[in-house]
Amino acid sequence: MKETTAEVEAALSEERKWFHSWKLWLLTIIVVFLITAVCLPIYRFRRQSQIVRSLESEQVQFESSFFFPRKVSDAISAWNDASDWKLPNPTAPDGVVCQSHHVSRETFERLAALNLSVFYGEAIEFAEEDLEYFLARSSNLRFVFLWDSDELSQACLARIHRDYPELELQADGQAFPGVYLANEPGGVTFYIGKSDFSLFSSGELLTEMNGEPLTTYHQVKRAVQALKPGEQLRFTVKGTDGVVREEIYTAPAPVAGP
Repeated sequence: MKETTAEVEAALSEERKWFHSWKLWLLTIIVVFLITAVCLPIYRFRRQSQIVRSLESEQVQFESSFFFPRKVSDAISAWNDASDWKLPNPTAPDGVVCQSHHVSRETFERLAALNLSVFYGEAIEFAEEDLEYFLARSSNLRFVFLWDSDELSQACLARIHRDYPELELQADGQAFPGVYLANEPGGVTFYIGKSDFSLFSSGELLTEMNGEPLTTYHQVKRAVQALKPGEQLRFTVKGTDGVVREEIYTAPAPVAGP
């Protein structure tokens, strides 16, 4: 009988040890989870802040949004509006504006670490493979706008449209003096021009130049820059009403000095 009681007590002791061990492991898991949930966002925020400061010194500008999820940020803002006790509601970079310089692979690498949603490049130079590297590592990116910047090859554009079907990629630039065109499927669209430029109207699509299909405003820009005074280019234009016509552009004579 004594042996049986001893065996039961030993079994109970082992069970208590297991129970305490199980509780300890559960507590450890909870603590690790809480530390990770708190520390990782703080580390990411500090890392993003360092990258932003380093890039701002290189004339890169950022547009910011709240760091926390929208509902959390809205709740914090509402609390801060109603209370004298203010809670921190930090902002993080959401969009970037790069202007008038070469954007290197190293810059694209730092930008990719910020998980941006908007990239705006104005008069920038870059390598296609560096831009594609940036796109591949920016899962949150939704919009890329290139203004008067380097031209993307048709092969590169095809890869981007294939690999990132939800990404909106827009390329605009000056093609004629004081006249701006935007790349569109099937041609280029006229959207901004001098008041005395009457060949095209806003929204009209230029589909061909001298009988060759147009895919980018850079084609028009190069052709116009190569013209001598009096030389012409013939454009096929599809109006907003769907009517197709032809227009002739004649390179103007240089303006005489005083």
